[in-house]
Amino acid sequence: MSEKPSPTSTVPVSDASSENEVKWLLYAAEILGRWGDRMWAFTSALFLLELFPGTMLLPAVYGLVVGLCVILLGALIGEWVDRTPRLAAVRLSLMTQNSCVALAALVLTFALLYKDSMPDSGKIWCVVGFLLFAVLADCGRVAMNIIVEKDWVVVIAAGNKSHLADMNATIRRIDLTCQILSPIIIAQIMTFSAHYVGTIVVSAWNLLSMFAEYFILLKIYHAVPALADPKATKVVMERSRNQQLVRKVFRSCFALSDGWKTYMTTTVASAGFGLALLHMTVLSFGGVTNTYVRTQGLSESVISIAMAFGAAVGIAGTFVFPVLRKKIGLERTGLNALFLQLVFLTLCVVSIWLPGSPFDPTFSKTTRGNESWIEQASENRNITDIDSRRWITRPVEELSSVIVFLLGMVGARFGLWMADLTISQLLQENVLDKERGVVGGVQSSLNRFMDLLKFLLVVGLPNPESFGILIIVSFLFVVMGDLSYAWYSYKTRGHIMPHCGPPPGGRAGSLRHDDIVLRHEEIIPSRV
Repeated sequence: MSEKPSPTSTVPVSDASSENEVKWLLYAAEILGRWGDRMWAFTSALFLLELFPGTMLLPAVYGLVVGLCVILLGALIGEWVDRTPRLAAVRLSLMTQNSCVALAALVLTFALLYKDSMPDSGKIWCVVGFLLFAVLADCGRVAMNIIVEKDWVVVIAAGNKSHLADMNATIRRIDLTCQILSPIIIAQIMTFSAHYVGTIVVSAWNLLSMFAEYFILLKIYHAVPALADPKATKVVMERSRNQQLVRKVFRSCFALSDGWKTYMTTTVASAGFGLALLHMTVLSFGGVTNTYVRTQGLSESVISIAMAFGAAVGIAGTFVFPVLRKKIGLERTGLNALFLQLVFLTLCVVSIWLPGSPFDPTFSKTTRGNESWIEQASENRNITDIDSRRWITRPVEELSSVIVFLLGMVGARFGLWMADLTISQLLQENVLDKERGVVGGVQSSLNRFMDLLKFLLVVGLPNPESFGILIIVSFLFVVMGDLSYAWYSYKTRGHIMPHCGPPPGGRAGSLRHDDIVLRHEEIIPSRV
């Protein structure tokens, strides 16, 4: 084992060859983690639909419970990351995430194996156990994202903006590549074998990849001396004994409050809020949307292929992002990306009134008598029967609505991921090192709050006939997100015109020295 890096070292990587090795190791760890994340994100809601095929209610409840817990714990997780040594934080977060995903998948395996003989009450208890492990797993995932993407990547880049942008874009490409491949593979397993085989594969992958990913991150930790440096801590004023006691008793509440205050004092708060508003949408390949598409006559295999095309379009956006950033600047890149996303999402709104759409704003489940929600959920009352052995279960002439809906979501990926990269880099460049964990945790909480709002709407409108209302509301939130980012751009640049001109302070296509290496003023922005 190599010698532990000195805590006093300030050199991130010893030489160019070591720097490249560290980057490739980081990318390898991301591949292992993202592959498991994408498999789990794709399959978890579909497994619940298999247990209760009559409604989208359970996938919405699943998202609601997980989202609520992360909202309450997001800032606390970030505060814990800030005060915990980097290696210890990675060890605990990775173990929590992967082991809990494996256990949740095993619970679903049991439920799927015995669903025909199991009473509804037994299925409900399986869902409760699944939700418990899923919440713990998602908390671990939030911590890992903060640690790697908001801290380790910045330390490895060592203040080099171009390297930071390249690493961010590469990590996004890895994520989207895994989004292409992992759902296709797991969908074929589910289509041609059985759903419970899919849960076993997900469980096995998370257990095996946990050890490999930790070993890789351990090598990175030893190769980058700066990762062992103690994190800067805030200067805390002396308080009275009673006030200190109050903070200890209500430590979680104070940490959450301090996190939100810190976030709102950053110069990029409105840009981050705009990014969060984009999460209040069913116009993306998530659990609820996938189950809706599933009820419209398309199998898991077709859904995974659509997701693959969307990810490919998103990957194209990550290649365009660094070029566009150098040509027109970071802020203008975000404006162009968000506008392009909005144009494609208009197709999703149009799809509501196309042939084959189940949209019926007057539909109400109260017209179905006095059935309990369990009876309604257990009844397969979807627009078409769910048959995983067939790719399409509706006549082709009735698929125009769902096809246009998918085309809109696929095209929007190009602008969405460019916007995500833009705002992520703005947060990285304008947040203090000692506050990255807190700000990252609060941003995750904001994102989850919008997810929570989406799931609340789906719980209230859980049927395919009312999904068109969710599409319209989602589109309006995307518009508000664009306006929030435009307000940040106006405050920064003095106008919001997204024309292709030179970035402020330099010629298009040229890189100044202070654009490559962060200046002291950029690392520690003024609070005045």
